[in-house]
Amino acid sequence: MDCDGKFRRYLTLRRRFNTPIVATYDGQLEVGDTYRATVKVTDDSLRLLQRLSLPMHHGGSVSWMNRDAFPQLNKDGAKRDITFEVISLHITNVREGQWLSAYDLKIVGVQ
Repeated sequence: MDCDGKFRRYLTLRRRFNTPIVATYDGQLEVGDTYRATVKVTDDSLRLLQRLSLPMHHGGSVSWMNRDAFPQLNKDGAKRDITFEVISLHITNVREGQWLSAYDLKIVGVQ
């Protein structure tokens, strides 16, 4: 609530929807949103089949926070459809004019 440029009181903080809207991953990620995408299982990681769409001069990486909770994602070379939530984004200046955008992702389900 805003009154004369001053914060008067806190009412509540809640999500707008009871069930999250699941968007199809198209290369763009937003913190707090839930996506559906196809991944390829590799030795020790999951790789999104569609590349991250990043700003100019940004490299990108993703970390899967809870991959161990989904044993069906252990078959090397398999492609699976998953649903995941973007938990956080860390942007680090690597050197002048170059940044690294690192996303923390939480798997919600595997189809």
